[in-house]
Amino acid sequence: MKRVDHDVPTAHPVEEVWRVWIKNFQASLPRIVPEHYSSIDYLDGPPLAPGGIFLVKYNTASFPHFDSITARWDVIDHDKYCFKVAILEGGHLGEHSSVKNLSYSAQLVPGPEPNTCITKWTFEYDESIDHDFYEFIKEEMSIFGAAIESHMWSSRSST
Repeated sequence: MKRVDHDVPTAHPVEEVWRVWIKNFQASLPRIVPEHYSSIDYLDGPPLAPGGIFLVKYNTASFPHFDSITARWDVIDHDKYCFKVAILEGGHLGEHSSVKNLSYSAQLVPGPEPNTCITKWTFEYDESIDHDFYEFIKEEMSIFGAAIESHMWSSRSST
């Protein structure tokens, strides 16, 4: 099992990032990063709770090799601002991929300055051949963090 840890800082408090990003996950994620995600649909079980299964549809202009993933919340703790998601099918688990057993987790913690936070990402996966998946994950999480940051600043200035 391989593991990638990657921290992404945000200039907003933990509670605000969690509310915008996770509490409103189905609506906010496609709005925050439209170049990546076209929609999120809940398929089975409770939304935003352990055991809930959801479908993430990708913007195929950005991800021509796959169009969706099906995932399950293994852990989601709204009081501790953390979650773990297991990818069940699709995405990097496709038949032409060397990646297997992909899961990711995030923990939002207060940042070093007041009203900032750090998203501590952890990705765990099995890979039959080494290639650049490690670097791909780090780059994508940095892009994702910047998109959340930009969305939150534009939302704040429009209110």
